[in-house]
Amino acid sequence: MISKKTLESSRRVYKKDRKTKRGARKAKNFMAITVAVMLVLVGGYLSYYFTTSEEFSITSYTINGQENSERKIIETYTRQVVNQNIFTAELDKLAKNISSLGWVEEVEIQRVFPDAIEIAITERTPYVYLKQGKKKVLLDKHGFIIVAKKVAGLDLPAIDFSATPIQQDLSFGTQVENGSFQLVINFLSAVEDELYPFGYITRVMEAVDANNYKIVTRYATPGNKKGKNLAILVNREKLKESPNYLGKIFEDFLGKKKTSPSVIDLRFDKQVIMKI
Repeated sequence: MISKKTLESSRRVYKKDRKTKRGARKAKNFMAITVAVMLVLVGGYLSYYFTTSEEFSITSYTINGQENSERKIIETYTRQVVNQNIFTAELDKLAKNISSLGWVEEVEIQRVFPDAIEIAITERTPYVYLKQGKKKVLLDKHGFIIVAKKVAGLDLPAIDFSATPIQQDLSFGTQVENGSFQLVINFLSAVEDELYPFGYITRVMEAVDANNYKIVTRYATPGNKKGKNLAILVNREKLKESPNYLGKIFEDFLGKKKTSPSVIDLRFDKQVIMKI
């Protein structure tokens, strides 16, 4: 049987252990609070230092990938962030301003610590002119208007929609949303892939009316430096199909007739009409 004296001694030890544990917890909590406060103070100081120190003011920039886009305008936009803090400078706004230029497809801006930024520009690839009456605009392969006029020295094929005008604003920075136009773009690209091995260069694709189109290409032959025209006739329904057979039938025609055709008519079902 446990004596009364032993029980009292056990109670005193238990109370002492509880006090020791409470003291340890208080000390631990105090240390945690102290560390947290110190981190907040240090973080606040560093934040203040990084965002106010002249050491982190933007003093220089580099522009890469710019060829056709207007460099003077890009630099005008860029100078707006010079002397701004590199951490708080409005780089998103700068990227948006540069992206508004017709030639620019993508912009990436990187901070180069402590005081510079690097601007990487990806420009659109000009693909074709869209012609409507006297108006001619330059487009990329996706129908995005790069420049609302013909560019000197840039010789590209044209798509003529004068007979069936596209009812849309054709200023730079917009995208042609006409469904027929995108079909024409895709078909024209496929025709070029098929006939390029034979030396053909597409000059113009004309919308004759709302349903019929004519592609005029030119190629150079050994005895004819001026080249010879080839007309390809197609309707709207055929625009939806891939002309991936065109190169093969053209090659077969050359083998049988020993000369090239002047007209290829793709408007009929299950047959292709070719004329010398």
